[in-house]
Amino acid sequence: MQRAHAMAVSKDFSISGSVLLDGRVLAPDHYAFVAHSEHELQKGSYRCQVIEYRAGQWQLLATWPWQAVAIEVVGEAVPLTFEVLGRDGQVGTVVGGVQTETHIDTGRAVGPFRGLRLLHDTLFAYGMKREVYWRDPSGAWIRLAKGFEAPGPNRRMTIAERMKARVGNVGGINAVARDASGYLVAVGMRGEIWRFVVDEWKPIDSPT
Repeated sequence: MQRAHAMAVSKDFSISGSVLLDGRVLAPDHYAFVAHSEHELQKGSYRCQVIEYRAGQWQLLATWPWQAVAIEVVGEAVPLTFEVLGRDGQVGTVVGGVQTETHIDTGRAVGPFRGLRLLHDTLFAYGMKREVYWRDPSGAWIRLAKGFEAPGPNRRMTIAERMKARVGNVGGINAVARDASGYLVAVGMRGEIWRFVVDEWKPIDSPT
């Protein structure tokens, strides 16, 4: 479910009370950031902020009461679309002063997420548990999981075997990119590298 409401842009906003997390350069004198309110952090809670810097002026565009991890700016047309990813799968969007909030996957526990990346006009979210999602043109988030999990034996596994398999499969994705051939590549913990080929992740030999 998508929730939307308009927020008045704060043009007298002071950056001194914000802890910057991630940012994007939009032009030589135009930047976008996601931050946390320092005041809320001191109270042991989170309130993330979308902040825009343009021509020497800081503006607060939106806030949400959750922990953010990354920001992306989608499109080049005005008004710009600012996308913020939350640690637990929240997605905040700001367009023309209107902010909305959705969730990547309401059907399962997700996260913690690590980042958000725009590649060839497609938005990807990624994080721990080797979670990688992409957003389709309808706005739905699609999980790319095939290949990450090692196949188990053709029998019922014991509890000890299941625990050992889970420990061996512990991993997380720290970044995604496109390689020279256009394939989606994910890199993560313990030096793991994966390439997405024909709807399935394939491991790539790593020197680590």
